[in-house]
Amino acid sequence: MTPEIAATHPLVHEFTETLAVCGKLLDALYLVIRTTSSLGIPRAALCLPDPAIDDKLVVRLSLGMAGASNKVLAPSAPGTVAAFQAYTSGHTLWVKNYAASSYQATDLEEYLRISGAVHIPLSAAADHFPLTSGLLIAVPRIFDDTTPAVIAVLEHICRIFAEHLPRLAPIPAFPERKTAEQLPWQTELFTALHACLNTSNIEELSHLTLDHCRTLTGSEFGFVGYRDPATGFLVTPTMTRNIFAQCQVAGKTVVFEKPSGLGGWVLDNRFPIIANDPFSHPASVGTPPGHLPIRKFMGVPCVSQGQLMGMIALANKDSDYNHQDLSIVQAFADIYGAAVARFLSERELVESRNRLISLV
Repeated sequence: MTPEIAATHPLVHEFTETLAVCGKLLDALYLVIRTTSSLGIPRAALCLPDPAIDDKLVVRLSLGMAGASNKVLAPSAPGTVAAFQAYTSGHTLWVKNYAASSYQATDLEEYLRISGAVHIPLSAAADHFPLTSGLLIAVPRIFDDTTPAVIAVLEHICRIFAEHLPRLAPIPAFPERKTAEQLPWQTELFTALHACLNTSNIEELSHLTLDHCRTLTGSEFGFVGYRDPATGFLVTPTMTRNIFAQCQVAGKTVVFEKPSGLGGWVLDNRFPIIANDPFSHPASVGTPPGHLPIRKFMGVPCVSQGQLMGMIALANKDSDYNHQDLSIVQAFADIYGAAVARFLSERELVESRNRLISLV
């Protein structure tokens, strides 16, 4: 597909119109990732240079890569790293199979066992902004005859995004790094994560996760739930505290067969969402009579080894939810997802053992 044909793709038109009204860098990053997903790419990482660490590439947002956010890219082995080569040259670099290539993967790709990827630089038109301003690592489900057309569209998307970066970059989406003394929440975060790692059951873990996420983000309320592997329903033990008594929705429950609205979008797309004006979001379906008012919303899926395990939802922070809030909650989501997977495996093992004992 030629660049001219790629420019006529419906998603390019939609992306261009939406990006034009984005006022925040984080919103634009979400738009790039969402468009990447719409093109059928299951895993991707959007990386930007961080001036606080000598402009090293940092994953600012990812798709299908649990725990990748805020990861500083580094080589997995000595040699020419494909991602860095694409970033410095300003040209897209394909590696269908690292094992058969002279290029090396990044440590992130190595950790996630990515066998091949396409590295697309965020390069604007040369006569305007000649420097590459970031990188999109896209991992197609398979490399086939349709892949070049998809990548051509993504290249066009990345060019458009790069042209808007000078307008978006001055907005402080990523706070200036400070010392540990200036950021006491980091110590609190570490302590909270450690406590979550030492819980003995899903219910206790869910309550502890919600308490810490609410405190660290300044959220009024929220919920944490896990996916029942037998039914696929979302079970939310935390609904039994605080907000459950306040909520006046008829027929309220702690088990959701098919969540809708913003929470349903998070589960369906396995992608976090920040909605500081929730009713204007396309996925919003409003709230039923008697529901607690939601002024701001953030939802983060909990994924373990590619499997959806649950989600964390928070609402009504006094100020807008931001990238720091998302980073904090993502850390809890990673631990919650892994812990739920372990708890469910242990539960299944006990049930299997009991069935065998009953047969003896």
